[in-house]
Amino acid sequence: MVKLLVVDYSVIMVAWARMAGTSLLLGITGGVQVGTAVFQPKMAKLQCLRGLAAVLGTSMAFLGFRSMPLPECLAIILIAPIIASLFSTWWLGEKGDRMSWFAALLSFIGVLIIVRPGSGVFSFGAAYAVLSALGLASYLALTRALVNKDHSTVTAFFGPFVAFLIFSLGMPFAWRTPERASDVLMFIAIGVLAALANLLQTYSYRYGTTHQIAPVSYSSVVISIGVAWLIFRTVPDFWSIAGILVVVCAGLITVLRR
Repeated sequence: MVKLLVVDYSVIMVAWARMAGTSLLLGITGGVQVGTAVFQPKMAKLQCLRGLAAVLGTSMAFLGFRSMPLPECLAIILIAPIIASLFSTWWLGEKGDRMSWFAALLSFIGVLIIVRPGSGVFSFGAAYAVLSALGLASYLALTRALVNKDHSTVTAFFGPFVAFLIFSLGMPFAWRTPERASDVLMFIAIGVLAALANLLQTYSYRYGTTHQIAPVSYSSVVISIGVAWLIFRTVPDFWSIAGILVVVCAGLITVLRR
């Protein structure tokens, strides 16, 4: 839906709608659970940094979606869990066991097979995807850092809320009235889906380490290729299918060993 919307609307407006829906729904659920404390995180500086990371990751991802095919762009972005694992090792002192590192490496190899560096996939738009991966990796590592310091509902809400405030600064220059009812529905839908995904992601980092979660995150590569085929009529080639199988194997290794 984002890829469809950024064709006619600015990235700032689409990202603002995403964060608006996320902030609204998570603010309501957070308010029910912890009241006004949802606006009072104990680790305010880290939460604000997480919001800035969300701005970088989201805006660069949307620019990448505009410039590249969906599966290839998302595959590049999803090197983020690997980078997040490195960040968690450096910043948090987490040490993944050998099997976790193997699964993460296998996932990364699967992504490389899909992307195939040197095959023409890496265009100027790939720079947006790489910057998005760095932003998302910082976001994931900060999520893990905040797990035992702030309530999970506060963490789920506050980062997107900070990002919403930042994107709001650009809205007077980016606003364009939606022309079709379907566009309005998609703007609403990306906010709702992002809210649910954000909440589930926060819980996943509450119960698991970055090293354990990273390989499972690559399942979205498989989903994106299926969505691209259904909506944009792009058919995966042999190497894309091979990469999918590698990614699935990495995810299965992570699940079965637990």
